[in-house]
Parts: sequence; structure tokens; C-alpha cells
Amino acid sequence: MWAKWLPWRFMVRRVARAHGFLDPLLVLARLQRFAQPSEVAEPIELLRAGAVFHARGLLNSRVLQHNRDWVWPHWVERQFDPADPAFIPRAFSITHVNLTHRNWTAVGLPDMTDLPIVDPCGLVTPLHDGWSLDFWLVSDGAELLPSRAPIVRQRLEMEDDLAVSTHIEGRGMALETRVLMVADPRGAGVCRIEATARAPGPGWLVVALRPANPEGVSLVHRVTLAADRRSWSVDGAIVRFAQPVERHHAATYREGDVHVHLPIGEPRAEAECEVGMATAAALFALAPDGRRSVALNVPMPAAPGP
Repeated sequence: MWAKWLPWRFMVRRVARAHGFLDPLLVLARLQRFAQPSEVAEPIELLRAGAVFHARGLLNSRVLQHNRDWVWPHWVERQFDPADPAFIPRAFSITHVNLTHRNWTAVGLPDMTDLPIVDPCGLVTPLHDGWSLDFWLVSDGAELLPSRAPIVRQRLEMEDDLAVSTHIEGRGMALETRVLMVADPRGAGVCRIEATARAPGPGWLVVALRPANPEGVSLVHRVTLAADRRSWSVDGAIVRFAQPVERHHAATYREGDVHVHLPIGEPRAEAECEVGMATAAALFALAPDGRRSVALNVPMPAAPGP
């Protein structure tokens, strides 16, 4: 009731003008003049979703624009490349959002609400609107990065388990990932990822923690490799490796993308970033024949109790 007496319109106008912005109430009033009268207002859910979408876009514009040397998801690499058909000029864009490659695939199981997603180049986002896992191949000074690879093929497997398989090729190397959902003995969901690499010589298969997803930046403040080198703790979530990590790197935003420290940078077991842009890389050495397979599991968070 007290809100009716509060001069909030005056305060909004005063704050906006003090900071050099247009009067938002005047702008809304002018916009409404172009619309036909309606008996119902806009659904609050759509307004909330739009606000969240463009809030992420503001964060993207601050991070992506000034860190183009980082390895970003498929849509960023395409949409920010002037030579790509998906390029969108952004000089006058307030927000930077994914407008060109909004095509990812969810993996799940019946009666489970958890739906990890896989983008067109195999980037896996296990948790809802969270960080992602990418898989790289580094061999003899060359590297295969899926979001920048010249050949990417993806298919949906429906024979035994429902899974998304992604095959990447480039520079004489090949990388294949397979993503599916399984149930643990207690019936809880687990996102399982299997990666297989092939290279002409020695090198490393890299599991990379990325503070981004198909919508843009997704903050990571702390990542830690366990003492037994078989799991990550990522802001409380767990990533379990089927084999011990053989070499590990981590970096904060001030130190740059962990990609620039591979494969001979100083090993480091954890990173804590106040900005929320911590990155990490778990490395597995290729066999003498240039092949290597790794698997990892990401348990889904427990559902809240009644």
C-alpha cells in the first residue's frame, strides 16, 4: 500500500537524468502510443526472460569483445568473425547475444528433469545455464579446437543409448566425443562424456573447463583438482575422471585463458578468480600410436526436498 505514496516515478527520472540516461518512463509512454490497446498486459514471465537474456548480453559485451584471444563456443567464433556468413556487426550493439547459432541438443532420461546440452561442435554444458566442458587435442605444436575446426560432424545415436556423438577433424588429427545421460545406482542422473583422440604423433588430449555456454559467459569462481587427481570441484559441483589426470593447469582471468599455458606451462592444481572467469585443463598423454580415450561423469545436483 505504501508503494502508492512513494514518489518512485520522480526518483527513477531523477536517477536516470543524473547519470545522463533518457527518462525510461517517457520512453515507455512513447512506445505504448504505437501499440493497439490491449485487455491484457505483457506476461511477466516474458519480461523476466527478456531481462535475463539481455543482462547476459551485457556481460558478454564486456567479456567477449575484449578477450578475443580466448577459446570461445562455436557461436562466438562464428558470429564475431567478419569473414563468416554469421558475422553480426556489433559497434552499436548494447548487448552481445547468440542470434545466429541457437541450435544445441539436450540429452536426458525419462522421468528426469536434468537436461545437459551439447552445442554443434561438441561443447557440453552439464548443468542448467552453467559452465561447460570442451575437448581439445594438442600434438607437436599443432592443436585441434572444436569451435574452430574445419570439419565437424554430429549425429544422434539411438541404437543402444540415446547419445550425441560429435566427430571433429583438422590438421591430420581427429577427435570424437559421445555424450549421454545415465542413472547411478541410486537412480540419480549422471552426465557421461567419452572422448577419443587420434593424432599422428605424441601429444595430449585436453579436458577444458570453460566459463561459458551457448548463451554466453557463465561464471566460474573456483576450480580445484582433488588430491587423488580423479575429480574437479567446480564451485561445489563435481566432475569425476575415470583415470587420474596426468597434467593439470588452471588460470584466473588476470592470467588469461588456460589455453595459452598449454601444454608446457607451470602445473597448477587450483584457481580462484574473483572476477568469475577461472579456467582449467586436465591433460591426458596420447599413447605411442597417437591415440587416447578418456571418460568422465558429472553427477546432476540433488533435487530439493519437499
